[in-house]
Formats: sequence, structure tokens, C-alpha cells
Amino acid sequence: MKEYKYQGIGEDGRRLFGLVTAASTLEAYENLLNRQITPTSIKNLSPITRLWTWSISQIRAALPVKKRTIKLFCFQMSLLLRANVPAEVAVAQLANSMPSKALQTILHKIHKRLLEGYSFSSAFEGFPRAFPPLYVGFLRQAEQVGNLTEIFKQIEYMLSVTSQYTRELLLYIMPQLTVALFIVLLSIILSRTFLPYLATMIKFMDRPIPGSITSMIAACHFITSPQILIGIGLFVLFVVGYRQLHKFERVRYGIEWCFLKIPYVKTLIRLSAIQYLTKILLLALDNNMPLQDALRVGASVLPNLVLTHHIEAAADRLDDGESLLKSLEKSVLFTEFEMQLLDVGGRSGYIKESIERLNIMSVEYIEFVVILLKEVARLLTYLVITMLAGFLVVALYSGIINVYF
Repeated sequence: MKEYKYQGIGEDGRRLFGLVTAASTLEAYENLLNRQITPTSIKNLSPITRLWTWSISQIRAALPVKKRTIKLFCFQMSLLLRANVPAEVAVAQLANSMPSKALQTILHKIHKRLLEGYSFSSAFEGFPRAFPPLYVGFLRQAEQVGNLTEIFKQIEYMLSVTSQYTRELLLYIMPQLTVALFIVLLSIILSRTFLPYLATMIKFMDRPIPGSITSMIAACHFITSPQILIGIGLFVLFVVGYRQLHKFERVRYGIEWCFLKIPYVKTLIRLSAIQYLTKILLLALDNNMPLQDALRVGASVLPNLVLTHHIEAAADRLDDGESLLKSLEKSVLFTEFEMQLLDVGGRSGYIKESIERLNIMSVEYIEFVVILLKEVARLLTYLVITMLAGFLVVALYSGIINVYF
């Protein structure tokens, strides 16, 4: 079998391109026609081109896919399935229209699996950067009960609400952060250019250099020193990339275990985890998923690896026949009151109502914490702006006074 690079026109008139596997050019042409694609160009890939294409596809598949791109895919997939478009045809169409090259590469591989006879959920396995175990678990359950159309719509909604509070907080303090950043940059520029010039002139006039000028210049040199800039860069890389340490799970586990030892940070992590978990549990139970399987699916998207392991262990204890209360009591996620609430719901047959109540409680408390964080962040940014502007004005004023008066 050979790989051919093709360009063609879809049944909706759009230009399409990609790779097709076939024994000959004629077979590749027939395969494309069967997929409702009219080929305009089919080229056999040389060994060098094939190696290059494979390398690029591997790099693209390893890149993380943005959440908004996955949301767009879920929304469009639900529309195509609702219009009775076959699943493999829908994936093929979206593989050529997604804005992310990494997602395009992954969807082409998924389409190839579907043509080879993989089940729909199995075709999505093995791409955790785009489709985590949560995604695959929901697809598998929806495939069993036959409601793939609705599950894509529900997953798109779930992805929309997970980053809501972070986005609100950033939008609230963005004007203050912009002003603070502008003042910091202005201070650095003046400390590198104008203030040294003033200090030189004052020294030339045999006058003492004001402490405000020397302090600003020293602070600027400290902030812009290579060691500090390298440290800031490493910290940013750590914050952005430590969740991608799939091969170093113990390192990530240790880091997130330390987070849980900080009192207020632990409260925020625990509440956000409860909110994620309860939303996913409700979605899973609506699709007739057993509670222990729903816990495993929910554990895969918790924001802390330690909590993920605790919830997976609780699901294993449920499999062993323990009660819900006994299964959760060794977890650090729920308080005594919350475990009693879930246990009463489980024993009375109203587990969904108990989970809904727990979700409402966590949302109300998180909204209160977000409002508090907004005010604290606003006050801190105003304080930083005032201090930076004050130091800069004092330094400029004292320097100009010493030079010209």
C-alpha cells in the first residue's frame, strides 16, 4: 500500500487536501470518489517526502490542541450527526476545515481508523492532548446507548463552563494589569536611558546623587539582569508546561501534593474539583453510566493529580462492594458533611439530587471566592501602580531639581 497526496473538491464545493492510502493511483481515485471528493490532483509520495510528512504529522499530533478548537469540533460534529451525516464522513469533512493543524492531523488518523473498522469511541483513543479519557469515556457510553448526537453537544457545553471563572477574573483586572505593565516598561526605559544621564550630570556638578535615582537604576538593572530574566522564563515554562509532564507523573504528583498543603489554595482546588466532578457525574448519570464508571471518567479531568488518584481509588472500592460513604471517606476531596449528603442520596436512590445540591453549593462558594479575589486583585494592582508611579515621579523630580536648580 502506498500513500498519495491529493487535492480535490468536496460535495459542498470546498477545496480539500490530504493523504489517502491505496495500492495504485486508480484505487486512490476510486476511494476519494466513494468519500464524495472529486480529485483534481493525486501525487505519489517519494520516500523522502513520506518521511518528511510522517515527521510533521508526529510533531503536530504531539502539540496541545486549544480548548476552543475542541469546542468548535464538538459543535460542528453534533450538527453534522443531527443532519444524519455518517460519522466517518463527518470526521473527514471536519479534518480539512479545523483551524488547528494538530487537530487536522489527529482527525485524519481517526478517519483512517474508522475506515479500518474501529468503533467510534476506540478511534478517538490514544490522543490525550486533544481527546482525554473523559472524552473517550463519554463517547463509549453514548455509543452503547445510541445518542452520539447529544453527547457532542453536552461535551461542548462542559468545555465552555470549565474556564468561566478564570476568564472572568482576568477580564476584570485586565485594565489595571495593562496600566501596571505600561508603568513598569516606562520605568525600565527611563532607568536605562534618562536617569543615568541625570545621575551623570549631577555627579559632574559635584552634587550628591539622590537615593531615589540610584534605587530606580539599581532596581532596573536587577530586574533586567540575565539571571532574573532566565528565572522568570523558567517559571513561566513551569506554569504553562508542568501539566504536560505525562512521562514524569511522580514529579507532577509531588508538586500538586504540595499545593494541597497550602490552606487557602487547597480550598480553591477542592471546590473547583467538586464543581468539575459533579457536572461530569450528572452528565454521566444522565447517560445511564454506572456510578463507579462515572467517578473514573470524572477523575480524569480533575485539576489535581492527587485528587484524581483518590477518586479512582474510591471507584475501585465501590467495585469491591463498599458503600459510597466508606469509599469516599479516605478521599481528601469531600468534607464530612458532603460525604454524608452523597451517602444519603445513594442509600435513598436520589443520588442525582444529592450531586446537584453539592454542585450548587460549590458554585455558590466559588462565586463568593471569585468576587473576593477580584477585589483583592484590583487593590493589589492599584497599590503596585501607585508605588511604581510614585517612585518614578520622585526620581525624575529629584534629578531635574538637582540639575537645573
